[in-house]
Amino acid sequence: MGWNGHGSGVVAVVEPDGENLEFHESGTFEPDDGGRIAFRNVFHWRQTGPKTIRLQHLRHGPTDPVALIDLVAEGTGTWSTVRSHHCRDDDYRARLYSQGPDIVLHWSVTGPRKQATIEYRYLP
Repeated sequence: MGWNGHGSGVVAVVEPDGENLEFHESGTFEPDDGGRIAFRNVFHWRQTGPKTIRLQHLRHGPTDPVALIDLVAEGTGTWSTVRSHHCRDDDYRARLYSQGPDIVLHWSVTGPRKQATIEYRYLP
């Protein structure tokens, strides 16, 4: 099975303490070569400075977050990775920006096993 394809789902936004946001995502991914895969993610977003946002994955629960990336404001409405996230031999970088009413999180993955782009598009 390849990872080219498209997915869709829903996001429940939770504000657990007034300072952080959690995106509880669920949906399906449909690879181009057929099939359907259900997915669930919980992403934790936190502003860590006046121009910095931290993104973590809560796959092990809220008490054991997996650090992904810090994003820094580049200009009006655009945020980019400070340092790439390393997973095994692969590097993950991201840009967060608005496009019309949508919020887009665009990932670039490079390494010996992966050359991919992943786009999360959050619709109003």
